[in-house]
Amino acid sequence: MPPVTDDLSALSDEDLEALEAEQVSEFDRLRDEGADLAVLAELAEGIDAVRAEAAARAEAAERRSQEVSALDARVHGAEEDSTTDPEVEDPDAAPGPDEDEDQEPETQDEPQAVAASARRPSTAAVARRAPRPKAEPPAVVVITAAADVPGLSTGQRVDGLQLSQGMHDRARGLNDGSPRVSVARVDQGLTHVLTDDPSHNLQVTQDLIGQPNAAALVASGGWCAPSTPIFTFFDIGDASGLIDLPTLRAVRGGVLVPSWYGFGDVDGALWNWTEAMDIDAADGSVTKPCLKIPCPTWTECRLEAEGLCVTHGNLADRAFPELTRHFLNVVMNAHAHRVSASKMSKIVSDATAVVPDASMLTSDAAGDLLGVIALAAADVRSQYRAGTGRSVDVLLPDWTIEMLRADVAKRAGVDLLSVTDAQVVGWLTSRNVRPQFLSDYQPLYGTAPATRWPASIEVTAFVTGAYVVADGGSIDLGVVRDSTLNATNDFTAAWSEQFFCVTQVGPNARKYVVPINVDGVTGCCDTAAA
Repeated sequence: MPPVTDDLSALSDEDLEALEAEQVSEFDRLRDEGADLAVLAELAEGIDAVRAEAAARAEAAERRSQEVSALDARVHGAEEDSTTDPEVEDPDAAPGPDEDEDQEPETQDEPQAVAASARRPSTAAVARRAPRPKAEPPAVVVITAAADVPGLSTGQRVDGLQLSQGMHDRARGLNDGSPRVSVARVDQGLTHVLTDDPSHNLQVTQDLIGQPNAAALVASGGWCAPSTPIFTFFDIGDASGLIDLPTLRAVRGGVLVPSWYGFGDVDGALWNWTEAMDIDAADGSVTKPCLKIPCPTWTECRLEAEGLCVTHGNLADRAFPELTRHFLNVVMNAHAHRVSASKMSKIVSDATAVVPDASMLTSDAAGDLLGVIALAAADVRSQYRAGTGRSVDVLLPDWTIEMLRADVAKRAGVDLLSVTDAQVVGWLTSRNVRPQFLSDYQPLYGTAPATRWPASIEVTAFVTGAYVVADGGSIDLGVVRDSTLNATNDFTAAWSEQFFCVTQVGPNARKYVVPINVDGVTGCCDTAAA
């Protein structure tokens, strides 16, 4: 496993490859488990960074290999074309002063002790054999056809005339409001490409202008360089703490829900028969009652829409994609919380208000709150003769766990300083309730930072499944391009509509307001109460 480090450049190529594989595996696992969008986005950013580092290394290695080859050619000379006669000289080259001397045949009287290879070539000979400086080849522009262009196959190279004809033929099949379609792709053959890496950009600039020394580009005095921009954004919003309700599909404009029946609605069907009643029944004065099943009343729930729409500029999206991703992530999270709050308000606003008796509120915050929740769940089961194992949903603000942890940490004589989330949830689930800690239910932050825990907390309880969501599906058009926005070089970066309604199919919810004192003073030790 690669070492843990924030500096990717410190990792070896093998460690970098192993890190990418590990992060991709972790992304797949979290995606399959339904992790939050923000968590997946953060992990994807990390994978992009690892791949960018690997790509930069590969590019640097390729660039070094090309530079070594160029230096090798300067030192050893360019390989001569086997089809060219080495004796044929450049007709435009001026003869040097030693040219005739170089062409003199060796005489037999030359001392044999001097080897032929030891003869020093003249300046003209070196100049003739030196590699000629090569001009930068011009960029080759290649135009290839896109898919579904009449008369052209996908990927076919086309000229200007074919491109014009293809655009004309493709446009004839479009209506106003149709999204932008691709006709061709133009590859300009550019070899000097700038990236987010300042050192790479400096090297590209030097290669392009032929400047071998970076120090010659700037004068002394100060940094003489602009600050490096950080294009990544800090993400903090999470799509968590959302309400969870059973959901059914609504294929029309709404749903009709029949009334439900409890024990109190069927009393007329139940009777007791004694011997005396049986004797009296002989003359028909007493009969056994029978209840005819009544038709239910129907409640209509019409769908409503929650949507979002974001437009963006084509140029900004192309030059600053990090901005697009960050902003859309924030919008999607805000949309999820808005939908959750809307569903929650349908339940809370119609809930029956219940005031806990003062005798229930003689302990600390943990004791009082857990006591009221246990009473509410037991009373609901008692009213409808449900079994003790029947689940009851309890809606609580998402700061409840932290509040209870802070309260029990103050209890004297007990080491409860390291209470975990699982322990707090366990206090509730052991009472056969299903807690939902909601971000948009009584938010802790108001118009200013909180300086103390609230003086009270609201709890909404209902039989699990008593409320359901009728979901009409969502229309998610994603990216949209139309003629109006094209005129301003803009596009719709995100568009979504979600249709739903919350309907009641069971007993009405109950709402309790519980005063809380986060002081750890329990009923047994409160001398003031005594």
